[in-house]
Amino acid sequence: DALRLAPLVLKGQVSPNAATIDLDVSSLPSDHLLWPEFHNGAAAGLRLAPPGCATPEEGELGRHWIIYNKPNSRQHAHAGFLLGLGLQ
Repeated sequence: DALRLAPLVLKGQVSPNAATIDLDVSSLPSDHLLWPEFHNGAAAGLRLAPPGCATPEEGELGRHWIIYNKPNSRQHAHAGFLLGLGLQ
């Protein structure tokens, strides 16, 4: 199975009544969410088990696994994902 990154959650809660507020991205520049997507990918990479820590059933995160999960086009989230794997 290919790795699926969690989508960015652009909601927040305001106290005292915990009302939910959605971020309206229509008025923001098109590149405004690139860094959040990068950090989301890095968090996904850090959540995976480092090499040597997985059970034989789970498999290892090797070169072939990384190439298999490479997206067809360049994505900021994938770049962050590779950084997260490198930080392990």
